Amino acid sequence: MTVKSVFYTLWLITQPDIMSDQMIHHMITFESQKNCLELAELLGQTKTPIFDQKKNCRKTIAWDTYYHVPLAKPEGFDALLRQRETRL
Repeated sequence: MTVKSVFYTLWLITQPDIMSDQMIHHMITFESQKNCLELAELLGQTKTPIFDQKKNCRKTIAWDTYYHVPLAKPEGFDALLRQRETRL
C-alpha cells in the first residue's frame, strides 16, 4: 500500500550558545504552506540557510510504502493442524 504525503519544509539555523561558532540546522514540517511562510517571515528566514537561492517552505511529496509482513507460525502449530484434520 502506498500513501502520498504532502508537506512544506522550513529550514532553520539556530545558535545555541552565543559564545561559540556552533550552529545547528533544524527542519520543521507543516501541512499548510501559509503557516510555514508566516513563521519563516517572523524568523527572517524566507530563504533556506543551507542554499541561499532556494525559498523556504517548498512543497515536498513523500510516497510512503507499507508492506504486510506475515507473522511467524507459533510452536506446535503444525501438530494442532494435524490433530484438527484427523478429527474432521
